[in-house]
Amino acid sequence: MFVEFEVPGKPPKKDGANSMWRKDSEAQNIINLRKEARKAVEKIGVDLFSGPLGIELTIYARINEIEGMGDLDNFITGVCDGLQRAHPNVMRYINERILKECNPHQSIFVVDDAKVYDIRARKVPFDGEMYYWLKVFEIDSRSHHE
Repeated sequence: MFVEFEVPGKPPKKDGANSMWRKDSEAQNIINLRKEARKAVEKIGVDLFSGPLGIELTIYARINEIEGMGDLDNFITGVCDGLQRAHPNVMRYINERILKECNPHQSIFVVDDAKVYDIRARKVPFDGEMYYWLKVFEIDSRSHHE
């Protein structure tokens, strides 16, 4: 099973020891991700995947934005953390906009990103408004390399 969807703007970015859930600069990115993920839940009727998961992230941005926007690994971590519920230690510090516009107490697709076994990410030069495409898919845990 899989789900794929587009999200306007930049993905959430984790960039250090402080939680992105507290940062004003990341609030809209988290809200955009969680709103589009909720729409995808409604389409497929599944809130959480149970087995090992894969995530594909493709960020489309103008060439002059693409290199200065941040490291790809920080975006994939931000997306994984943004789909999980916010850590209980962070709940009292969460940005007010996030609390009002999306439910940080609930995971979407990913209960724990330790379940993510496969990650594919890339930035693609694009002559238009920045957006990203996200695919979350279950991996057959019985398959293995021989």
